[in-house]
Amino acid sequence: SLWHHPDFFKLWCAQTVSQFGTQMSLLALPLVAVLLLNVTPLQFAVLGTIEFLPFVLISLPAGVWVDRLPRRPILIIGDLGRGISLASIPVAFLLDALTIWHLYAVGFINGVLTVFFDIAYQSYFPSLVEREQINEGNAKLETSRSAAQIAGPGVAGGLIAVIGAPFAILVDSLSFVGSAVCVFLIRKRESAPELQSDKYRGSRQDMRAEIGEGLRYVLGHRYLRNIAACTGISNFFGNIAFSILLLYVAREIRLSPGVIGVVLAVGNVGA
Repeated sequence: SLWHHPDFFKLWCAQTVSQFGTQMSLLALPLVAVLLLNVTPLQFAVLGTIEFLPFVLISLPAGVWVDRLPRRPILIIGDLGRGISLASIPVAFLLDALTIWHLYAVGFINGVLTVFFDIAYQSYFPSLVEREQINEGNAKLETSRSAAQIAGPGVAGGLIAVIGAPFAILVDSLSFVGSAVCVFLIRKRESAPELQSDKYRGSRQDMRAEIGEGLRYVLGHRYLRNIAACTGISNFFGNIAFSILLLYVAREIRLSPGVIGVVLAVGNVGA
């Protein structure tokens, strides 16, 4: 059982802490824009677009880079970078210097770091456990994600109501630091990244060639092709719905942050 696997347990703790912390920013960051900065609907839409933009722009080259580099340092840098980026929001708020442009910058930086983290994380996990333990490990990791999606929004809403949205974001910042510490404590040696194949080595277009090879593999695989299409469609319309929902319930219905958190938690019960 992976309950007795010390390195997996550290990764699981890192993911669990980070997932619960992320629920804070998922609710608090848009509410800062809507309630404190009083942004227009267009500015609010741009914030959501900027947060998602790195997934469109750099996911493919990031996959090539992660293939060539050790994954564990990428995970640690990604966590610490996101923690520092988010911590700048309450600092700017205290200095009365918080603007929508600041939120745009934080959203883009966090998006870039999340792309690298997610790709490295999915590649790193199988190297920690034996092949026959992967299903059990994925089940435990997804259980943590589901628990965070159910309990996290309610806790986040209550915390925002008590200490305010900017300082709730600080909780997420600290969760990323905690996640980085857990990953740092993992002791299993990571295998060296595989070298580029001979047909690409030394070519100035080696990255483009590797991206092309990856795309051909995914698009030529009937399961991966369908999963990619499903995920893309779901993310596209899910982001539209989530942005409209927060703007609507905060401004039109005037629900409190605590009630919004409960609504989101109920919506995630299906997980």
